Amino acid sequence: MGYNFQIGQVVLGAEVDYSFSKLSKSVRDGNYLEQTHEIDGLGSVRGRLGYAIGGFLPYVTGGWAWADASVSQSCPVKSSVAATGSHCYSYDQYNLEGSETIQGWVLGGGFEYAAASNWTVRAEYLHYDFGKANYELGKAPLTDKTIPTKTIEHDADVFRLGVNYKFGR
Repeated sequence: MGYNFQIGQVVLGAEVDYSFSKLSKSVRDGNYLEQTHEIDGLGSVRGRLGYAIGGFLPYVTGGWAWADASVSQSCPVKSSVAATGSHCYSYDQYNLEGSETIQGWVLGGGFEYAAASNWTVRAEYLHYDFGKANYELGKAPLTDKTIPTKTIEHDADVFRLGVNYKFGR
């Protein structure tokens, strides 16, 4: 959702958007732990500056962004071969999870074309950067050992195509 205002050939605008996503990465460390990091949604409030050339509008955009992020850590199977003292050296499987809404910035650009009187099409690239997030995952069952805090950098590069309807004239 957004609003644009044109002064001569310069276009100023503001947009708010939210995209559902399923961005995920899993890794295993040396202690048989499986760590999964996910971003389930991306949102932004952005300003937009463009220059109209006929029905064609190249523009830059940037602003504040947020994401629904989560991290989990698990020992997916019992492991008698896990090193004594590791977080997976226990008699049961476990799964610890944490989630939060993280904030950052977004910057990008694109091209919009007036295809018909009230319809436009666009191609847009956005880079979301949420900095670093720390996750406290608690203690491993049975061993009662504290799992170290995980520091994760959440960012995303998004390319999207859109069709827009302009209300009004």
